[in-house]
Amino acid sequence: MRHTLAILLLVAAVGCSNPMNTKLPQDLTKMESIKSSVDKLSPEDKELFGAYMMRHLVASAQGAAFGSPANPVPDGMTIGKCIQEQKAYVQEHGAEDAARKSRTGKATPKK
Repeated sequence: MRHTLAILLLVAAVGCSNPMNTKLPQDLTKMESIKSSVDKLSPEDKELFGAYMMRHLVASAQGAAFGSPANPVPDGMTIGKCIQEQKAYVQEHGAEDAARKSRTGKATPKK
């Protein structure tokens, strides 16, 4: 019984240390609190997380300039959700960029 309890506690501790499950603070001045979780990410995931944050910070700043409330981090957002959303964003906009380049490539005469 004691061993079972120890194993369950170990599994719970390991599961909680997954950086993808770390919730983002609503107050951007407290982003330092998630630094240790971000440091555990792979370089690709760090880049995706950084791009997500920049995209939302810029959009929030633009919205604030036009009178919209500034809230760059949705409530309950985790690092894992940020990375998933950024991957989808890159995939969607990458396809748009490729189509745009394809159209402009066909429109310009070759020398």
